Amino acid sequence: MPSNTGGGCLAGRRKEPRRAKLHRGPDAKPYPCKFCPVGCHRKIKITEPGEYALEAVGPEYETLGMMGTNLMISDPKAVSLANDIANRLGIDTISAGAMVGFAMECFERGWITARDTGGVG
Repeated sequence: MPSNTGGGCLAGRRKEPRRAKLHRGPDAKPYPCKFCPVGCHRKIKITEPGEYALEAVGPEYETLGMMGTNLMISDPKAVSLANDIANRLGIDTISAGAMVGFAMECFERGWITARDTGGVG
C-alpha cells in the first residue's frame, strides 16, 4: 500500500539523532510489562502546551513512524496525543497512520477531493 512518501522533507528538520529528539519532548519514564526486565514501553507526562496535556502510555516506535514521520509530523507531543486518542478508541495506530497517509497521498494527487472528505482538505 502506498504511503505518503512523495519525496517531501520535514520542514525545519534538524541534524540530530531522532532518539534524542523524541525523548526530549514528553517526560518519559520506563514502563515494562509485568516481570519483563526490558521496559520498552514508557509512561509519558505532557504538561505544555495545554492542548497536548496528557498522562498516558507513550507511543511505540512503529506509531512514531506511521503517525509521525509518515504524516510529516515532527512534534512528538502531537504524535503522543494521536496515539492516546487512537488507543482509547481501540484503533490500531500503525494501520491508522498508514490509512491517513494513503488518504493524504490520494488528496495530493487529486484522486479524492474536499467534497469526498466532507470538507476536510
